Amino acid sequence: MMRRIENGQMMDPKDCKKVLKAAFLAFRPLCLRELSLVTGLLLDVAKDAADKCGLFITITGETVNLIYLSAKDYLKDKYTTELDSVGVAQGHAEVIERSLHAISSLEQNMYKLGLGPRPENMPPPDSDPLAPLRYSCVFWVDHLCAMNDENL
Repeated sequence: MMRRIENGQMMDPKDCKKVLKAAFLAFRPLCLRELSLVTGLLLDVAKDAADKCGLFITITGETVNLIYLSAKDYLKDKYTTELDSVGVAQGHAEVIERSLHAISSLEQNMYKLGLGPRPENMPPPDSDPLAPLRYSCVFWVDHLCAMNDENL
């Protein structure tokens, strides 16, 4: 599978590697929109790349998972030789950078809530602007800690 990715037999090898890196580094399964954000790929490109990494990744509904724990172990062993020669710490740094960039670009009062009493059980808009950022908002600091652990 890694040779097929390297040789570009499937699609752009860089896109597949970005998806594999994100799935490996993630602290929980990512939805496709979160995957798109942390990889920096367009949503359709991230989905296509995840589809092409079928021996490592499965997509159930909108959730992207590594297939087996052994896939995570394999990617850990091969990270610097197969995915990114600069190392795991740099992968965490890239996730942090993309996450903080997306978080910092959030619009103030994106839900257009008034200053009066808070409405009970107000549903989010159909296209929830926070949905792709859920992972980043919660886990960017975990990536920072992991990056520092890798540098020790």
